[in-house]
Amino acid sequence: FAGSVAPRIARLRATIEASPVAPVLVGSSMGAFASGLASLDVPVAGLFLLATPSAIPGYPRAFDTRADVPTLLIHGWRDEVCPLAGVHAFAGRRHLPLVVLDDNHRLIDSMDMIAAQFRHFLTTLAASA
Repeated sequence: FAGSVAPRIARLRATIEASPVAPVLVGSSMGAFASGLASLDVPVAGLFLLATPSAIPGYPRAFDTRADVPTLLIHGWRDEVCPLAGVHAFAGRRHLPLVVLDDNHRLIDSMDMIAAQFRHFLTTLAASA
């Protein structure tokens, strides 16, 4: 599992480097983790991250993002895979918005709320561009 992190980040970085514009990265769980770490090395316009692990067991780096990248974190109160405490602490240290929903790791019962949050996030990014 930990061995798949670096290749994912490398593929994501290569895709971003080939893009003519800085993208908004959206990821859930491992995808959120990889997106955050990729943002440290390549320009991204924003991060919309769901069910984010604060660490991947066996992977040497903890979750992180570039501090100047607009970020919204969404997590479930009942996330059984990535405990809320880790992302809550990260959001607190960075003063990042964190939306906590009454859902589990898959956030399947919260799709309408997540879609609304994503629309708002994109609108906010567009307004600040």
